[in-house]
Amino acid sequence: MTALVTVTIDRTSLSLSDLSITSDNSGTYTLAQGGLGRPGIAQREAFADDSKWVNGRLRTAVVKEESTLPLIVRVQSTTTSGLATAVSALETALCQFTYTVTVDVDGDSKDWTAYPAAIGAADGLYVPGRVLDHYEDLTISIPIYPVAS
Repeated sequence: MTALVTVTIDRTSLSLSDLSITSDNSGTYTLAQGGLGRPGIAQREAFADDSKWVNGRLRTAVVKEESTLPLIVRVQSTTTSGLATAVSALETALCQFTYTVTVDVDGDSKDWTAYPAAIGAADGLYVPGRVLDHYEDLTISIPIYPVAS
């Protein structure tokens, strides 16, 4: 079965092959249900100095700000040590100073330059069922540039 969605993390700077996160639950890294968010768009504005005699503010520049790619990733293994190794590999990939992240949704592919991500447990808990089944859900926010368009 071909994955409808694939997120690829470039690990060239680590001398490793790309890390793939898919939507088909076939590997170590799977996008959780609803686990791929759309990067938002925010504006950064510059203003002239305030005038004592003119109402309002004069914008001198408006540009798009850096965006964030939100993910929820299920990391799974057959053993507790395998899970720890897989989580560590994902964290290492996402903590590179700069790398390329590619998102492919049903054949439509986008590439962004990415920076070190914020990574955390989805609910912050060790749940016995997840421990016994050797999986963990992680929330990830990847700063991306250029901005989403």
